Amino acid sequence: MPRISACAQGSQWAHCLDLLRSASARRWALDVISFNSTLSGLAVGRCWDRATLLLEEMRQGPITPNVISYNTTISSFVDWEGDFWPYALECLELMRVDELQPDLVSFNTALRAAGARGAWQASLALMEELTRKALKADQASFNATMAALPASAQWRWSLQLLQEAEASQVKPDILSFAAAIKAAQAKGPAVASAFLMREGRSLPPLLSEEPVAPIAWGFLFDAAGAPALPRCAARPWACLEVREGCSREPV
Repeated sequence: MPRISACAQGSQWAHCLDLLRSASARRWALDVISFNSTLSGLAVGRCWDRATLLLEEMRQGPITPNVISYNTTISSFVDWEGDFWPYALECLELMRVDELQPDLVSFNTALRAAGARGAWQASLALMEELTRKALKADQASFNATMAALPASAQWRWSLQLLQEAEASQVKPDILSFAAAIKAAQAKGPAVASAFLMREGRSLPPLLSEEPVAPIAWGFLFDAAGAPALPRCAARPWACLEVREGCSREPV
């Protein structure tokens, strides 16, 4: 129904539900698109509880959910302050029960939900499963996984994921390095500095790109520490030399 789709795009999730219920009560023809549009509105409105109830209603009723239905429901668990990411994993399992194959969007969305809450073990397991299913991880996959690592200072996994990304011909971006730097910082400034010296060779192209350059320099300054700021201002790559007494020629 076009009106439901319009409401979903306008984040009017309550009106989406009202239209869906009204159409159902009047026995109007509803299809999976109508339900998916409502799920989209609920996801945008961060109504994960209503989204899961609607998905279950689809599973028990005449309108069978498809991969988009599940992916949209999973997206409702992203960026929540509470630990709702296990529900994203449950949706992946329900897809298998319903004989649906999760796609890259399914995994990436679940990775975002887990990564936002620092669930690094679940994130790594999802990445492993993604690879096992012969799906090619993309930049979003790696970034979402690496986002889970700083909270537990899993900097070694950050290094490994950067290496795996490059081996898979996936170019790490500023978000990739930001997550890795944060994970290294959690172990102390010396580790962060060593990490930057090791991986900094890949950063120069990023540092010249707009609009990420100011953000990139901000992460480097933060990782090097406040004492480095005067030197970094005069010669930016000097922030890679702080703490460890390393020397590096400016790029």
